[in-house]
Amino acid sequence: MAEDREIVKKWRKDRWLRVGVTAAVVLLVGILLVTGRVWTIISEYSFKIKSTYWPSKEVLFEEIWSLEFREEFDTGKRVGGFGSWALSMGNFRNEEFGNYTLYGNNCCKAYVVVETADGMVVVNEKDREKTLKLYEKIKERWENTH
Repeated sequence: MAEDREIVKKWRKDRWLRVGVTAAVVLLVGILLVTGRVWTIISEYSFKIKSTYWPSKEVLFEEIWSLEFREEFDTGKRVGGFGSWALSMGNFRNEEFGNYTLYGNNCCKAYVVVETADGMVVVNEKDREKTLKLYEKIKERWENTH
């Protein structure tokens, strides 16, 4: 009987530890699902895509082969990277490009599609208007390097 009481006491103590760890994990996953951002910094010779949960990518204007603004784009499947309700980033594959790199806000369906010497890079902003402005800035700098 004494052993049973000790087991029950230990289980009750451990229960609070398990509840605390579970709550922390649920909170962390919840935060990752709805937070984060993608932003682009344009300089004289390149633009750099930065994000909260994925490594940055720099694209030199002289290495751009083509540039396009798209209202809709089939992102395909993520084959490595980070995905949440808010963001899709990393290595993707679709029928049109095969393997490519995406830095995307899921709430926006417009994209800037950049073909480079190293492959395709696709990026967007939080909404269509901001994505279009990003495209126009990149296009202006790219055209000035040729």
